[in-house]
Amino acid sequence: MSIQAGNTYILVNAKSGTALDLSGTDGYSVLGWNQHGGDNQKWELSHDNNQWVFRNVGSGKYLGLAEGELGNNHPVHGVNDPVAWDIFPDHDNESVYRIFVPGTKFNVDLSDHGNPDNGTPVTIWGKWQAGVNQTWRFEQGKYFLDQV
Repeated sequence: MSIQAGNTYILVNAKSGTALDLSGTDGYSVLGWNQHGGDNQKWELSHDNNQWVFRNVGSGKYLGLAEGELGNNHPVHGVNDPVAWDIFPDHDNESVYRIFVPGTKFNVDLSDHGNPDNGTPVTIWGKWQAGVNQTWRFEQGKYFLDQV
């Protein structure tokens, strides 16, 4: 599957199966959460100057970074202004992608080695090859309901 600008995706962690979720509680935290089809788990992509921008359908906020020095375990947050990202297929499995801070080795990482529990923080971390928790499936128009 190729990622296309203008499309809306649910980003699913390849290890945990949880979705990249902009917190409906604080509108700021980005967490791993069971897929429920809510707009806070849907991200519209745009492409400019060979980089990508993720805009949350529910809030209009952008996928970005907390303020502070860039490094391992740096939080990913919803922010008010567009933030550019690089997206590349994973070298070991080209059906999943890594989302990088441009010009760095840092990519979006589901914390605790891909902990599948709701509320697991999403951070950036230096790329490590065995890091399936750093890879994401871009699913368009598909979601699973939580078990009742």
